[in-house]
This record gives sequence, C-alpha cells and structure tokens, in this order.
Amino acid sequence: MTYRHAVCFPSATIEQAKKCAWAWKEKGYIPVIMLDWCHPQVGEMISEFHSVYSCPWEIFPGYYKVIGHVCKTALEYSNVDLCTAIGDDMLPSEQGAQIHADLYFKRFPRGEGVMQCTGDRQGDIINGKFASERICGSPTFGKEWARKAFGGKGPFGDYGFKSFYCDEMLKCVAEKLGLLYQEPALSIHHAHWSWGWMQKQPYHERAQKNWDHDRELFDKLKAEGFPGHELLTEIF
Repeated sequence: MTYRHAVCFPSATIEQAKKCAWAWKEKGYIPVIMLDWCHPQVGEMISEFHSVYSCPWEIFPGYYKVIGHVCKTALEYSNVDLCTAIGDDMLPSEQGAQIHADLYFKRFPRGEGVMQCTGDRQGDIINGKFASERICGSPTFGKEWARKAFGGKGPFGDYGFKSFYCDEMLKCVAEKLGLLYQEPALSIHHAHWSWGWMQKQPYHERAQKNWDHDRELFDKLKAEGFPGHELLTEIF
C-alpha cells in the first residue's frame, strides 16, 4: 500500500523553508509548512509546495503550539495518512517516505502510536542514550494519535510548552501508554546550530528565553504523572 506521508514544520525564513521542504519532497514526503504571520512570500511558497499556511498568531506562540496546529491541519485537510513533525533544520532518512510509513503502520495499523527515528547519533550521551533516543524530537504519528492523544487535545497536548521539553514529555507519555516505537534503522539528521551545522539565528535567541519556563513545567508535570495524558475515551 502506498501512503501519503506529510512532513510538517513551521519556518521563520523563506530560504530555510525551501531548503528543508525540497530535501523532504525529494524523498517522497508531502511538505506542509507554516510561515510567520502574514509572511509576504506565502504565495510564492504555495506555487512550489501547495500546502503552505500563514501562522494564525501575529505573535509567534512557540514551536509546540504551532506544530500541533500544523499537524492537525495536515491530517484533517491535506488528505494524508500520517505526518512527521520536524524543525526546519532537520533532514530526512535515506530510506524515504514510503519505507518510513511502512514501518510505522506495521507497528500501529490504526495510526494510534508515536514513532521516533533514532539513528541520528549526535549530542551528549546521557544514561547511555543519544539525544534522538531520549526524546521524540521528530515524531511520526497517524490520525488516531492526533485525534485521541491527551484526551483529544491534540498530538502534543496543551500543557503550555513553548520551545523545549515537550519532545521529552511526548516520549514519556507515549512510552507510558505502550504506544512508543523507536526505530534505529532510520535517521532524521538534526542540523542544529548548537552542534555547529548553522549559525545561531535571532529566532533561536528568542526561543532560548523559554528554556527555564519549559523545564520547570516538565519537571512539575512529570512529578504529577503527566495529568491528562490518557487517550480520549469514546462511548457509543
């Protein structure tokens, strides 16, 4: 079976958005992109990639609120079967969209779980694990996860994370529910500025200011067992 596999991401610059989108499109993914509010080049991007949106928030509310919105939009309106949520500084696995989707649906045939590719071996090794193994920094999920996760509040919940730690929370919750699949054979390369792949940008500086807020929120939620993490229960 051939799956329509979206890759979803927000971007602050047209150049980085195009570079990222083409890299994933060449591997068979369908880019779904959200540019900053009223970005003047939205029309130009639409002509190349079709599924391009302008951020509905004039003041950027943080990556996780936006990426949740982009992923739900893709799964509901772009006729796709699953999506992978990334940053615009991430590159696809060599195997491409179809093998990625095949592995996902082999494990989660209803689209109900979270898959994280863990082949990217970068960052500090903590407790014997690389960064890609400790978090869900580029998660793949289907429509059932997006619909039922966190009591129906979206694929990343609505705890209030801005730029950090939601990826670790997602890994913890999916694991807690028995719905986490880590795949070391696939590598989503993270060309992160802190690892020397690009210069630190002003939007990175702005995001960095959210670190303390997000870490305190994560520690609090973890201590409480991530309240509200349960899947939506439907009664017929």
